[in-house]
Amino acid sequence: MHCNESVKFQFPHSNTGAVRALCSCCPAHSLRKKSVPGYGYSSKPAAIYVAATGTLPLNEQFSLFGKLGVAFNHTEFRVWEPGFSGSTTENQTSPMIGIGASFALDMKISFVAEYENFGKVAKDGGDSVKADMLSVGVRFKF
Repeated sequence: MHCNESVKFQFPHSNTGAVRALCSCCPAHSLRKKSVPGYGYSSKPAAIYVAATGTLPLNEQFSLFGKLGVAFNHTEFRVWEPGFSGSTTENQTSPMIGIGASFALDMKISFVAEYENFGKVAKDGGDSVKADMLSVGVRFKF
């Protein structure tokens, strides 16, 4: 949806990837500086967001753009060790921002680089988990 050529609205879904780590800090193995088999954790954040976007054309081919909106974040956490595994999910609503640049090869094809910050995707007491995404791509207009 768009109001004019410079202001548009987006309603996308973003999967910011998963983080998986094997534990190297378990008390029984604290002298080791390597991963301990069988111990670990993972997190998998995803976001659906609504954002207004603005575009600033620099010339016929180059333009800059920004977006500001609200992200509805969902994160799945999982932890495991011998004899135990558990998981939980958390939902968090946060402001989101994004900036980027595009280069139009012609009227239908453009190359894009973009940075997006989805804000806090989860909280644990006073700590918070944040999600960012840097992407490059090609856009095709039909």
